[in-house]
Amino acid sequence: MQKNAYALTLLLLLFPLTGCIGADNETEVEIPLACNELDFTTHEITTSYPEHEFETWIETNTIRDGIYIQNSDLSYFEEATQVLLNEQIFNLTPYKSPVYDTHTKIGVGWIYSADGTGGGIDYNIGDVICLIENPEIVLIHDGRGDSRVCKNTILRLENGNYEHHLPDCNYVLTENLDRTSTIRGSVEFPSNSVSPEDCDSLSFFNSFNSSVVGVNLSVAGIWGHFGGGNEFRVHYNGIESNYVKSYFINAHEQDRYPLTQEASIRSVGIQVNVLLRDCNIAGVELYADENLTDPASLDRNLTTADTWEVIAKECSFDRSNALLGESQLQFSHGCSNSYSGVSPSFCEDYPDICEAWANEIQPESSHMYYSNFTQAIINQNYSMWHAMLADQVHSINSDVVYEKQNLTEEFFENFTSKVGAIDLDNASRLDLAQNHWQLRHSPYTNSTFNWSFVPVYGNLEWGVVSPIAESVLLQGRIYNDTGWEYGGIFVPSTTYQIHTWVMGPNTTPLLSEYLLTVVLERDGNGTLSIVGIADYTVVIPR
Repeated sequence: MQKNAYALTLLLLLFPLTGCIGADNETEVEIPLACNELDFTTHEITTSYPEHEFETWIETNTIRDGIYIQNSDLSYFEEATQVLLNEQIFNLTPYKSPVYDTHTKIGVGWIYSADGTGGGIDYNIGDVICLIENPEIVLIHDGRGDSRVCKNTILRLENGNYEHHLPDCNYVLTENLDRTSTIRGSVEFPSNSVSPEDCDSLSFFNSFNSSVVGVNLSVAGIWGHFGGGNEFRVHYNGIESNYVKSYFINAHEQDRYPLTQEASIRSVGIQVNVLLRDCNIAGVELYADENLTDPASLDRNLTTADTWEVIAKECSFDRSNALLGESQLQFSHGCSNSYSGVSPSFCEDYPDICEAWANEIQPESSHMYYSNFTQAIINQNYSMWHAMLADQVHSINSDVVYEKQNLTEEFFENFTSKVGAIDLDNASRLDLAQNHWQLRHSPYTNSTFNWSFVPVYGNLEWGVVSPIAESVLLQGRIYNDTGWEYGGIFVPSTTYQIHTWVMGPNTTPLLSEYLLTVVLERDGNGTLSIVGIADYTVVIPR
């Protein structure tokens, strides 16, 4: 088994694409300037983008993360492998391409030059691009689930959790309110319909006394779930069986610098090398104990009727920006434990940076803090809400100042009744996130504080006007001399942040979002507390 374990070592390959039309990456080829100069079948299409509810910068600024096209043009991508734009050729990465009702975003790869630097596609909406059907280029699924290969169905559970079922990719992802997450699926076996003999060397997968279990290739990119030491349960005879054994994931450290200029070492507990990818499988190496001292030994040969399950902690769940008129909502899902440290090679080159990082206080996430506050309001959890307040709390829409010790449960009940209730049993912040955005005020949006917000994650900027914009400007006693209103001059503040919720397109408000607007303060130790809340029902003009 020692030899077989080595077979799981992740093989990193970097293909320099600069100037390459075909598979011969050794030869520099002069790239043609136009579609009609290529010897392959080509198509010229015009990039476009759906309208948003709010004005965005995307119509007048360059795009660098994919090709946005109308779904009516999708047929041109059926055989396309590359795109020519601005005298550069990029390989397509269509397996990461989200499909919306009217538009699709096609991913493209980066171009890496000989000196290790790279660059992405760069264009404006409305530009014409050239698609290339190059038979010498083979597009390989990178192991991540996506909306085309792994179509999902989202189910809301009675307790307010959400499940994402991806039957085509043989797994289910559950988002729990306690920020744990489970991913489960059936055991998979190596397979290659063209050359099945190529997978004979992987016969140790799922075998009696083995320590390697096969899972679907599509979950290979979910590193946070497969972090080293995470619990991996095997349900012998299926999820309904009482015969369950716990194992623990062994992860290999992957030093990513300087290949992709990343400073972090990733803890990779799910392995996909070239052989595994060709055999349509990913492997998880298991140990019998949490300290990872003894390799696991499966009780018997596994079958496709057996299932596996992984429990991850410290996860965050967020919804991506919805598009006007679109029914499909993307979601982002990440769990900790996927990084194990800083690359030694990076620190050799940049010792000052590593020393600063070592002495840096890791701040509490304001995004998660505010999400927890939201959940406390929804659940009417007085003790949790009270514990999150600072000793002195200011109203952001009146001159009232509250002492935390005097805030009673009656005050909280009055406050939550004004917020309103989500019309669901066991409602959760995930219900709110299904059609609302959590926003954080960006102090860099405008030099004259105008109460505008940007998404916590994302790069689209909107002018979301708050009905309490005027009154919040008067609260210099909250921000004192470290931020806004200092000497009548706008000063970006790292001490204070303002969070709120807003509706997504074509949705109705689930509660009084602006009443959930809060001011967070971060002290010198990085600890957060709420120093500003609204104190009466805010009328929301729609």
